[in-house]
Amino acid sequence: MTEPRFADRSAASPFVRDRQTLAVYALLAVLTSGYGIIGPLMPFLRADLGLSFTEGSYHTVALAAGTNIVGLFGQRLVLALGRRGAVALNLILLVLAQILLAQATSLWMSLLASLLFGGTVALSICVVPAVMAERHGAQLGLAIAEANVLAYVGILIVPGIVSIAAMVAGWRWSYLVPVLAYGVYWLMVRGIDFGTARPVARGGRGGTLGFAFWCYWSFLMLGISAEFGLVVWGVSYLETVAAMPRGLALWSSMIFPAGMIVGRIAGAVAMRRQPAGRLVLPTVVLALAGVLTFITSATPAFSILGLFLSGIGIANFYPVGITLAMFAAPQAPDAAAARASLASGMAILIAPLVLGAIADRAGIGAAFQAIPVLIVLSGLAALGARFRRG
Repeated sequence: MTEPRFADRSAASPFVRDRQTLAVYALLAVLTSGYGIIGPLMPFLRADLGLSFTEGSYHTVALAAGTNIVGLFGQRLVLALGRRGAVALNLILLVLAQILLAQATSLWMSLLASLLFGGTVALSICVVPAVMAERHGAQLGLAIAEANVLAYVGILIVPGIVSIAAMVAGWRWSYLVPVLAYGVYWLMVRGIDFGTARPVARGGRGGTLGFAFWCYWSFLMLGISAEFGLVVWGVSYLETVAAMPRGLALWSSMIFPAGMIVGRIAGAVAMRRQPAGRLVLPTVVLALAGVLTFITSATPAFSILGLFLSGIGIANFYPVGITLAMFAAPQAPDAAAARASLASGMAILIAPLVLGAIADRAGIGAAFQAIPVLIVLSGLAALGARFRRG
């Protein structure tokens, strides 16, 4: 099968062309500022609640569970509430989750917060792609690439929010800025038309997913696993292994999402000019180089550099992986999309939990040795697809 190139390379970017586009893009940044706060708060939660690394990783299990539970009936919920109503509900869930997480006095409270954060992920997925498809048509791929750049802005800023809250009033006040931001966002978008939700058409195309699809599915899942391992446990690693003070570790962890943003901007530009298959090797090599630099560094400065390079490389596992997976199943797009979404859920569910279990037994430094293994395996999975096809 010949991999298609993007049809219109000269097309103008849809980026912030109108208020509706900006509102939808911003919704993703709002969303990531929610579940992205779990990692920066993890050292505080572990200290105050006496949690082990394994118990800390239960939060991503709850996040994945909330995503899957709401994902089962999220489309029906959007039909019942309308898209604007679904956005409002999303913001309410985010407010509840932020307050619960910051005020948690038991593991069950913080897990409930993570479950709610997961629900907002699924609810957003039920709204955002539909609005973007209606607005951008043939430019949907580029719009998704741009939206994922802005999505990581939410993860970028939350370590700073937590650090400032911890210095000024205590970490349990970290919910205040995000909650205020959700209110401001709603005031800005409540008059925007998000369009009308439509019932899912029945009798869509199905089909069999072949070997190449599952290879690229594995590439996607393993890459996202590496990403979430760094997002959830990055601050703890910097504090424990790199011996940084907690405040400095929080600020330093912002370099990973900064690298992700840079990488996704570069990836969006590259995918306008090159087929996604040509980006597999650069993605794997740069991610591997960054992670190895990060976990072998003897100084905090090189650890930070490695974390930045890791972000640049890992940034494009998702856009490259999802593109190749869909190209590998041209006769079964609906089935391919459904299975590809499962890759993200499994990565969120499994990777931080496995790393946490290793950290409890051998230390978090040993746990992070698994991340380059995940990246190498992802490269081998993509290579398997090419060998089978060629």
